[in-house]
Order: sequence, then structure tokens, then C-alpha cells
Amino acid sequence: AIVAHNNTKPAMKQFIEETLDIVSLFPLVTTRSTGTVLERVFGLQVKHKTTSGPLGGDQEIGSMITRGDVDGVLFFRDPLSAHPHDDDI
Repeated sequence: AIVAHNNTKPAMKQFIEETLDIVSLFPLVTTRSTGTVLERVFGLQVKHKTTSGPLGGDQEIGSMITRGDVDGVLFFRDPLSAHPHDDDI
């Protein structure tokens, strides 16, 4: 799964650009806005987009992890900004 807070989307885009050949090999699960960026900027196909993080997307990805549907997470977290869903992160 790939999750990126708004302030870390530039770092995520740089990382994806540098590792696109590898990232494109995996079925991607993302939160809504992160998935939209990956599709529009890189032409990646996102297998499953959850709702946005503040609307429960982080929890949904957490649930997918516990069920074994997601093997790993790249989380570009912004620790300097307040998030209404901090407890979910």
C-alpha cells in the first residue's frame, strides 16, 4: 500500500519516479488522493483505492493488513502537521 499525507506528496512522487520500474510490479492499494496522483502522474494502475485518510482510509488499509490482503506499506507521513485522524495513523 502507498499512503502520503498532502505535505509529503512531493517526496512520494520523487520516490515513485526513482523506483517506478519496481513499484509498477506490485498490485497497489492506496488512499483516494494518493492513488489519484499515482494514476495521473505516473499512469500506474491502482488495484484498490480506499477513502481518504481522514474519512477512514488509513483504518481500511490497516484492516487489509490484518487480513493479509496487504503485505507492506510505504507511508509518507507528515509528523509536523496536525491530522484529525492521528489515532488512526
